[in-house]
Amino acid sequence: MEKELHISSTVKMSGNILIVDDEEKNRKLLKVLMQSQGYQTDEAGDGEQALERVRENQPDVILLDVMMPKMDGFEVCRRLKGSPDTAHIPILMITMLTERADRLTGIKAGADDFLSKPVDFEETTLRVKNALYTKHLFDENISYQQELEQKVEAQTHELRKANLRLKQQVKELEGRDRLARLQLQGRSLDDTYGEILQTLAEAVDRQQLILYVSDASGKSLEKVSTLNLSSDNPAAIDDLIAKNEQKELTSIALREKKIQKNESGQAAIPILHREEIAGVILVSGPAHGTEDDETLNILWRMGHEVAMVLRMARISDDLLEDRVNLDELLNL
Repeated sequence: MEKELHISSTVKMSGNILIVDDEEKNRKLLKVLMQSQGYQTDEAGDGEQALERVRENQPDVILLDVMMPKMDGFEVCRRLKGSPDTAHIPILMITMLTERADRLTGIKAGADDFLSKPVDFEETTLRVKNALYTKHLFDENISYQQELEQKVEAQTHELRKANLRLKQQVKELEGRDRLARLQLQGRSLDDTYGEILQTLAEAVDRQQLILYVSDASGKSLEKVSTLNLSSDNPAAIDDLIAKNEQKELTSIALREKKIQKNESGQAAIPILHREEIAGVILVSGPAHGTEDDETLNILWRMGHEVAMVLRMARISDDLLEDRVNLDELLNL
């Protein structure tokens, strides 16, 4: 307690003091005293006006007379202390009442301290400084809590991002493992197309995909399979993605061998193996829970496994029809 009194009586603090008294001469006296200490002041001539002043410009300390017309100081104090927006403002009640019952009424109303009339300048100055010190501590605590909440929120956000990245990595690894096993199953091309799209869709949470495969020259594409998992848009995928948009995106991806995107949310990802293009994956629909660019990068990385699956399926078909290409086998 001694330390607090020492700090509050020696440290110069700024503050806005609301003076509430129905007597103008009393308000002027307190105004001069408070301004001599470097404080800003505001005034109210009755209880209702006091509440209005607080709503307009919240003070740091309130010097509140008890005996006033319309609304006495006890009621003003009760209302201010009853609101979470103003309960923290220190209220010093100024009164000529000395009865114990009156003081208890003020305490029950929420008064933080009392000053007796006639006002003692030195006592008033010290009590206002103590009240300001308490208010400043409260403000600092609120500021610290807000800063702490912001840090916690930022760290939580980073943890969520890290958790999301980890989930993405797990899904990607599971998808690449599934594609690697698919290479060894000896399925035909027709059976493989749908499995590829299903695996990619699960790996990146995309709902609408189209698979194109390139011809032997690598200069043209053929659409071989589509997948639409959207319950909101269960229509055929060709009804959701305009054919001219499909052709434009896939053609550029085929030529540039780079990921291509448009403003409609579609993207084309080339399927490459040793710089040779095996096809293009066209995706549409939102990337639920993932960043779109990372989704496309995952598909780009998985493209190598997709290219190998297509090669192995093509070789499987050739074996069944005695059309084995030895050069292709040696280049696996």
